[in-house]
Amino acid sequence: MSVDGDIQVLKGEIAGLTRAVDQLGAQLGAKVDVIIAMQVQLGRLQEQSDQNRLSIDRAFVDIRSNEDLSEQTDSKLKGAMSFIRGAVCVGALLFAFAQWYTLERLDNIKSNTEALVAIERRLNWIETESGWYDRGER
Repeated sequence: MSVDGDIQVLKGEIAGLTRAVDQLGAQLGAKVDVIIAMQVQLGRLQEQSDQNRLSIDRAFVDIRSNEDLSEQTDSKLKGAMSFIRGAVCVGALLFAFAQWYTLERLDNIKSNTEALVAIERRLNWIETESGWYDRGER
């Protein structure tokens, strides 16, 4: 009986090992399913990462082109402002010259007027003193 008992014990152990192997196979299958799902998710994440990287690269290209455009606009604006400042300075100089010229002409007219008034007074004095005007000898 010892051989029959040993066989029964071995059959029990084989059945236990078969159940353990089946359980391990089921657990292994579940873990393989989890790993496959993780690989699929990783593939999706890599695609998203590539798309994000391409989007970021496009954004940097746009930023660089906008930076160049901004620098060009800034240099044009600075040039226009320099031109305007120069035009204002030239205009101010021309205005100052016009004022100086006008004041000079006014002083000249004033001195000529004063001279004419003085000459007129002398002529009136000469006429009154000589009586030339009173005699009607024009």
